[in-house]
Amino acid sequence: MEWLVRPLREAGLRVLALDRHGNDSVDGYEPEGFLPVWERPRDVSFALDALARERQLGPVGAAGFSLGTHMAVALAGARLDTDLLWAVLSGAAPLPDIPEFPGVLEAYREKYPDDLSLRRAIGGAGADVSDGRVRAVFQVAPAWADS
Repeated sequence: MEWLVRPLREAGLRVLALDRHGNDSVDGYEPEGFLPVWERPRDVSFALDALARERQLGPVGAAGFSLGTHMAVALAGARLDTDLLWAVLSGAAPLPDIPEFPGVLEAYREKYPDDLSLRRAIGGAGADVSDGRVRAVFQVAPAWADS
């Protein structure tokens, strides 16, 4: 994300860029790095809390690239449709292709093979994870649509 971070830093902004364990070319791919997008906004809020302990935060914006776009809009208040999420994870609705990880849904279902374990894994997916400090959002190449 250097292409985005560099101009922001050069403009004098403080920038936080998080790597997603299980969803990067350095650490490799794990299904948990792709599918449970509802966990990502909590990670950002945790990091913002840590930065705020160092010094006061100014206006906060969130930018997300590809699958990270959900993180950005969720911080601003968007919520997952858990009925649709269940339909995708249970195989009733198609999962859009993820070129970096073909078979991600099958790999995820191997870890949560029955409906009860899968429902437990997605518990809290539709929760409000907004962060009132986030006042602007920038989505770059959204992986799928959020509403």
